[in-house]
Amino acid sequence: NAHFRIQNMTTRNQINKSSDNTNDDDAKEVLTILKDISRKYSELRRSDMSVEVQIDSNDFLGKTPENPELNQYWYSPETISTYISAIVEAAGNLQPDARIAFLSTPSLYYKLPPETRERCSLFDIDKKWTDDKGFVYYDYKKPLEVNASLEKVFDMVVIDPPFITEEVWGNFAMTAKYVLKGDPTTSNTKSFVLATTVAENHDILRRLLGVSQAKFRPSIPNLVYQYDTFINFDSNVLSSC
Repeated sequence: NAHFRIQNMTTRNQINKSSDNTNDDDAKEVLTILKDISRKYSELRRSDMSVEVQIDSNDFLGKTPENPELNQYWYSPETISTYISAIVEAAGNLQPDARIAFLSTPSLYYKLPPETRERCSLFDIDKKWTDDKGFVYYDYKKPLEVNASLEKVFDMVVIDPPFITEEVWGNFAMTAKYVLKGDPTTSNTKSFVLATTVAENHDILRRLLGVSQAKFRPSIPNLVYQYDTFINFDSNVLSSC
């Protein structure tokens, strides 16, 4: 029995040493994996930075810094491209000379094809765009203080408010309904709405503007939370992303 106990102790010691060696090997393997992940992340960061540097200095994103005091945070280049495709697609489904109002969405307005932008307007509080013939000074706190010549003249509105509260959305919705030709909440409406905000605002936007969530989710690099897209029209572009 004594000999058996000694053998058992020896066996257990051998197992423990083997286990220790295994743990050491596992730890080394985990460390190697972590170093590899860190290296790849650094490469991705450098890649992201290089993409930012490559933005054309004459492009809107290249020459227009965000203004945090106005809660200005621009969409990413890829998101802008997707939205422009969706807007052009939607306008084509309305009528050849469809007019579009861009409410607090300058990064989209200034990326429109020139022939489309000719019949569009930018509603914004930032007066640095005053010289643009399509600029309309707009303070969302005074939603109906809009020139009477703009009442019921637009076929589509594109909205990205500086804040996500129901009160702010209520004001933007009032302006949208004032400038749109028809009621966006009715079925088969020909007054189109494209809006972006957090997913939690779904019920608010459905009630105010008759919109539903689309599949496409925008990227806003310097905004801390994820936005969703809301529309009241069919879009191949925004449903296939």
